Amino acid sequence: MHAMLKAISEKAHVGTEDVLRLRREVFGDHVVDRDEITLLFRLAEQAPAGDREWAQFLAEVTTDIFVRQKTPAGYMTEEDADFLLACFGPAEQTSTLKIETLCHMLREARQVPARLIDFGLATVKAHVLADGRVDACEVERLRTFVFAAGGDGNVAVSQAEAELLLDLNDLSREGDNDPTWIAFFALAISNHLMAHIGYQPLSREEYLRVERNMADHSVNVGGFMGRMASGGLSGFASAFRKDTTRRDHNEAREAQAAEAEKVTSCEADWLADRIGRDGTYCSAERALIVRLRELRGELPPKLEAIAAQP
Repeated sequence: MHAMLKAISEKAHVGTEDVLRLRREVFGDHVVDRDEITLLFRLAEQAPAGDREWAQFLAEVTTDIFVRQKTPAGYMTEEDADFLLACFGPAEQTSTLKIETLCHMLREARQVPARLIDFGLATVKAHVLADGRVDACEVERLRTFVFAAGGDGNVAVSQAEAELLLDLNDLSREGDNDPTWIAFFALAISNHLMAHIGYQPLSREEYLRVERNMADHSVNVGGFMGRMASGGLSGFASAFRKDTTRRDHNEAREAQAAEAEKVTSCEADWLADRIGRDGTYCSAERALIVRLRELRGELPPKLEAIAAQP
């Protein structure tokens, strides 16, 4: 394999035929190990360019070892994070190939160390700092990182994540941003304002216990996880309502949800200080203002004033 990788790296391009040879070598024994992953990431540094199959292969093989082959499947460990961050290198120097590999893993994982998500967000910020715009690929990466299982706010947008999105908006105000950024920004910030973070993902130990007790079908854990992951915050809320059988628990969560929809004065002051600083509002901020108008209940005075902007 070393000789094969050396020959490929000298071309600085990984073609389809190269991927076929790599696939036979790596999957020949039906087991992917970390030594092979290390060699592949080294090749990714020497030959980041390649046919579409190269990016697909690197994402697939990395997801196999860090997501699918785990026990329980889907739960990445802090040790995994240490290894991967060492392979990725500094956020501002990480290649698109590696970033997309990380995104692929996060989309399939049930829970990941927060450090990996923070790293992913940092790579996007580095790119926006470099060119002053948010493109369509970066919006998709942001969506993956912000709503990844195990992120700072889990299925909700946390304060730190909202701050980062506002920073990105400031950095790209004059840039030729992709239209999807406007909608994502408005929805994510309004998600943060409304969300109560009352759900925490199952720990590895808890998940193993659930797997051992799957004979008890009173709670459909698999269905719950699927709905939660696929529907963002609203999916999480509906999953809880469908799968929890205790009436008092449901009533308590409904009360929490109703309270969460009220934007507090502190949240209002924080947001009012972050947008329209120069007296003007960019497209993303105007889209957020439209969302604010749609929130139920009375807004605090500072946000009411912003929502009333023509």
